[in-house]
Amino acid sequence: MTPTAFIAKWRANARNERAATQEHFLDLCALLDEPTPNSDPTGAAYAFEKGATKASGGEGWADPASVRTISETFFRFIT
Repeated sequence: MTPTAFIAKWRANARNERAATQEHFLDLCALLDEPTPNSDPTGAAYAFEKGATKASGGEGWADPASVRTISETFFRFIT
């Protein structure tokens, strides 16, 4: 995916974060030429909504929705 295609697609997005987060993350991976959760067919090391142990203790979620902040920063950087 090119930066121009990524920006055009996501500027036009009207869905809420919950509805679009996984597709957004996959597109961001394509843009950056990074592997997606599909690259780990077992989901043992890389998956959407994977449980994780927090560095500060306790349990939480490794949620790719937090990448949204990265993409917003990316938009500011390239526009």
